[in-house]
Amino acid sequence: ILLVNVHSKIKVRPIHDATAVGINAASYLAHFANSGIDDAVPLISEGFFMGKLDVSRFFHNFPLALEVRCLFWVFFAFVFYQMNRVIFGLRNAPYFTSGYGAEIRKWILFRKIPAVHYCDDHFTSGIDYASTKANLEAIAAIFIAIGFAKAMEKFEIGQRLVYLGILFDSVKMTMSFDPLSATGFHSELTLSLSR
Repeated sequence: ILLVNVHSKIKVRPIHDATAVGINAASYLAHFANSGIDDAVPLISEGFFMGKLDVSRFFHNFPLALEVRCLFWVFFAFVFYQMNRVIFGLRNAPYFTSGYGAEIRKWILFRKIPAVHYCDDHFTSGIDYASTKANLEAIAAIFIAIGFAKAMEKFEIGQRLVYLGILFDSVKMTMSFDPLSATGFHSELTLSLSR
């Protein structure tokens, strides 16, 4: 309860410990790279508006292969549930979803929309609020056209915007660590180190 009250904006999601049961050790480890802060910076000019959107339940849009579903079970309230969608904790899930996101980014760039992405978070900018909103709506339309849901509550536009834990300010032209993101990351590290 304390975590919810103090850190209400920290994402909470189910994670399957695929390492503990040996699934990750048996999975193919693919090397890949995500875009990062360095890729977002060139999209920001003084006074620009920045925008981001998060594709709702991005991982859950990808089904697990029928052959591996027998390895993914959850026991809750005295009932066993078999997972049928990709879930956090699977070693090669970030490779797959980031690769898929990169392919969609090619479609976004083909539409002449300045954008970068990190897995399911898409970042864009524009000279004013209206052009940035139009960019976000165009990106969302691409996802909707191929069957993805979008989280409208995750549409964010402003001259001060947090992306990947960094607070960008296009008025002051500064970057700084977002305190809430830093607190959440600190909590994750502390939990990991305590195991």
